[in-house]
Amino acid sequence: MTRFWLLALLIFLSLSPTRSIAQPGRGYPELAAKLRAEVRDFDNHGEPLISTLMRIAAENQLPMGIERIVKDALEKPVHVQLSRGTVSALLDSCVRQFPGYAWTVRNGAVNVYGEEHKWPANIFNEVIPLFEVQDQSAGMIQLQLARTLIVQALKPKGIAGSFRHPMTQDKKLLSFRERNATVRRILNRVVTLHGGAIWIARVPPKWLSNRPGDDSFEILPVSERNIRAHMLLLQGW
Repeated sequence: MTRFWLLALLIFLSLSPTRSIAQPGRGYPELAAKLRAEVRDFDNHGEPLISTLMRIAAENQLPMGIERIVKDALEKPVHVQLSRGTVSALLDSCVRQFPGYAWTVRNGAVNVYGEEHKWPANIFNEVIPLFEVQDQSAGMIQLQLARTLIVQALKPKGIAGSFRHPMTQDKKLLSFRERNATVRRILNRVVTLHGGAIWIARVPPKWLSNRPGDDSFEILPVSERNIRAHMLLLQGW
């Protein structure tokens, strides 16, 4: 009888669907190798979460997008220490500092996000039918994307005024084409091709919806450390 139940259990397990464990960077071998790289004696010395993430991106040459920005993540000191592990484990240590934070790999870039990534009205979920750039700096691509979002949302007869594009002095020129791509995918493409930049939301999650202008996100060099200066100070923060 015992042998019968053992045989039945083995048959059940063989027919049951297996649950695969996602591997960071799977499908992107260069990024996967960076995430598996060994980290020794990392100490953020009490820097806030966002500054710590940018330091990790800079030191490990990670293309990164930070979609979730809250006040504490910009200002509150956190302690992230790792005596020995991987870059992937280091990112895990970071997102555990604040409830609601997570990270994953999308389109070849590390994305730090929260539940807002599921919101249909989130500007990073906006789909652009065709986005094409030829020999443009990251700053000019940011400008073009902002204009595209305004035209798509408001359909104005013309566009006037100033736009933010702080990386226009960057000498690296990028060329690519995306069809039916989300804003998130386009920004990931920019930082992946650039190799020395990240993209970051400039507003709290509640402000990511219904904002067609250029004030919701920014592309920054990974060397940037004065992150607070780039955030949009909105009522309620």
